[in-house]
Amino acid sequence: RARKSDEDPDDGKILEEQQSDNTSTSEVDKKYQYFIGKDYSNAYQRDFTELEDYTTDSVARTLVPRMPWHDEALVVFGQTARDVARHFIQRWNIHKCETYLKNDSYPFLLPKSYDDVEDLAVENWSDFLESEPFRVNAQNQFFITIAQDSVVRNQLANVLFRRIERAHNNAEKFRIYVVLPLLPGFDNTNAVRAVLYFIMCSITKGDNSLFKRLENAGISPKDYINFFGMRNHDILMGRLVTEIIYVHSKLMIIDDRMAICGSANINDRSLLGNRDSEFCIVINDLEEEDGRFNGEPVRVGKFCSSWRKKIFEMLLGIQFENPNNIDVTDPVSDEFYSYFQDVAKQNTCIYEEVFATMPTDHTKTFAQITAYNNMAKMKDIDPIEAQQKLKGIQGFIVEYPLYFLDEENYLPSVATREGKNFSFHYQ
Repeated sequence: RARKSDEDPDDGKILEEQQSDNTSTSEVDKKYQYFIGKDYSNAYQRDFTELEDYTTDSVARTLVPRMPWHDEALVVFGQTARDVARHFIQRWNIHKCETYLKNDSYPFLLPKSYDDVEDLAVENWSDFLESEPFRVNAQNQFFITIAQDSVVRNQLANVLFRRIERAHNNAEKFRIYVVLPLLPGFDNTNAVRAVLYFIMCSITKGDNSLFKRLENAGISPKDYINFFGMRNHDILMGRLVTEIIYVHSKLMIIDDRMAICGSANINDRSLLGNRDSEFCIVINDLEEEDGRFNGEPVRVGKFCSSWRKKIFEMLLGIQFENPNNIDVTDPVSDEFYSYFQDVAKQNTCIYEEVFATMPTDHTKTFAQITAYNNMAKMKDIDPIEAQQKLKGIQGFIVEYPLYFLDEENYLPSVATREGKNFSFHYQ
């Protein structure tokens, strides 16, 4: 549910009436009546099963908040749509051969021939980042890329390191905004721990992580790159609740001129080229307009620039109302980069104060998690005051907890399925 700049006018009244009574009201229930059966879901509580029985709930909707998802996608026409169709036909025929070869109910498909096909291929995705960009906006479900690692082999981390190092050596302004899910989306604890471990090893944990490599080179990582997540809150059955917004996008926008959007995650399964079958669309804007990077006028792509601005406005909560006239035109400037981080920090602090949200940088060990979870929470002690605090939330952006469980080795044991087969199933 898209949240307006202020809370729904009835929410405060509902909260006052129900803080001592958990019974349902029509005002509360009507928010969720549109999510039938398994469409009201929360992957952290229970993964999707028995999908043919789609009208049956998979979680207790009176107790568990529905997990919001965030995706970015494209619709294509013309020759590009032909490529999409051909890709589908290829996938269909592969499954026909492997699984349904003798089943006549699943025929082979033949693509139609065209005389005006133009073959446009992208030989190396890293060329986009190795060029001279000022700014990169990336949204992805994963961020698993570690330099000089025996398990993780894709080279995105090296590409980012070299580009940041060059910007530092040349005293250039260069920004990378990365938006990820705050936790991997599994209901299996070992799966969450396995994926989270390698994400943290990619960013901050260990000498081969991107941040440690930059720090060892005398570079302050957050001057150039920062990581964020998304979160929302609401009232469920008279109780304040919050949940992570699960970022499922696979999108990169570079310099407001070029975009890559598709199915590929930042991990070996997607990027090595011999694992999962992936599909993406590369957009190079032909129509330009005036833009601004670090206070200097530049030419940007009309489509890519508008896409990036719309995303930033949504993240900052100014998509529909912008009373302070926040300008998202220049994402490279110190002023905007600091503002974006300040909003994320403020939102994070409010959520932690009201809900004691997890994950958090306050818990670097398992013992600290236990103590943190046992803390009294404002949402329970004083829900009316908590509701007032939540009015300070702007948009959906929060800080990514870069040092969550930083002092623990939480990679599952090799005796577990997740620990033994991590690279095959998750990475």
